[in-house]
Amino acid sequence: MHVRKRQKGIIALIVIAIIAVFGIGYLLLFSTKLKSNKNKGTSEISGNAKTASVGNMLKTACKNAPADYPQWTGKETDIIIWENPDKTFNFRNSPEDKSSRITSPIKPPDILADMDFVGENEITYVTTGNGWKISTLKLNGLNPPDNTKIYEKAESVSYINISPVNKSVFIVFSVSGGKAYLKYLNTVNSEEKILLGTTVKNTADLKLAVSPKGTSVYLLSDEKLKVFETASKKESDEIDSVKSAVWIGNANILYSNSDGTFVYNLKTKEKSKLDKIGSVSTLTFNPKDGGVIAFNEQGNTKIVNCQTWQIINTRQGAELKTLTSEKTAITLKGDSFGYWRFKDADWDVKILEDKSKFVTVWQRY
Repeated sequence: MHVRKRQKGIIALIVIAIIAVFGIGYLLLFSTKLKSNKNKGTSEISGNAKTASVGNMLKTACKNAPADYPQWTGKETDIIIWENPDKTFNFRNSPEDKSSRITSPIKPPDILADMDFVGENEITYVTTGNGWKISTLKLNGLNPPDNTKIYEKAESVSYINISPVNKSVFIVFSVSGGKAYLKYLNTVNSEEKILLGTTVKNTADLKLAVSPKGTSVYLLSDEKLKVFETASKKESDEIDSVKSAVWIGNANILYSNSDGTFVYNLKTKEKSKLDKIGSVSTLTFNPKDGGVIAFNEQGNTKIVNCQTWQIINTRQGAELKTLTSEKTAITLKGDSFGYWRFKDADWDVKILEDKSKFVTVWQRY
């Protein structure tokens, strides 16, 4: 009797030991997975997206970005060119410099529709009137500016936006008669190729941006982000419910929607959700100093470092318009509309009026 009890006791101890061994093994395996995920900085979530700590996909993209941008973007400048509501034309090199008025290249009854930088002191601009025209404008120091028409089309449009691949090739988005078209345009041989035919509900938040090396372009319209390859002239991807987007180098797009802010890699199609930022608007990027990212969040302008995600500066109650460099932005706060020096200083200077049309180097991306 005592022997049977002893045997049952031994069996019970063996069972308990086995359970303990399996339990410890499971805990060790679970702990190892947690450490692995922590070291990777990612944990998988639904929709083929990942929650990424700063230091992974975004950090790498920002670090590699400077080599992707045209050489002229590396110049030390905060240049802005703008047209006032009274149609006067101006430019300014930095907050510290004075504004200079130049002869307007827009001749009545033509209306300025869009502008983009294509060189250190050179822009392309499109006007509408009797059809539409693309021209270039060069600032020649103290000499009068030089402007040249490079393309003209007798087509009536209610809206038009251009983004240059280079000085002679453009991606054009136009709306006419309720129909909208995204086109590839070579102004040298007048080649036009329709990339997309669609309709558009709202052009106020529309953004068209060619990548820094000109290999891809995205169209953000009606909260839908469509990406195209410029060589094949074909759509490569589409992301729904997008509020804001900006290129991070040539192969990554930073975008935001109601679920948060993500980094999207064009090559791998991978989407990584950032764990340091929620849903924001007016995303802007400058590749200098490891990468500077600016955005609007809850009615405030915030500037952060891409490598550490530390806040460089915040302007309460100000609306971000765009960056002009890694240390200056254009913001609107009350009736103060102009430069805000957010790095190495904290001051602003009003240079713009409401409804002014302006362009900076980094606005195009």
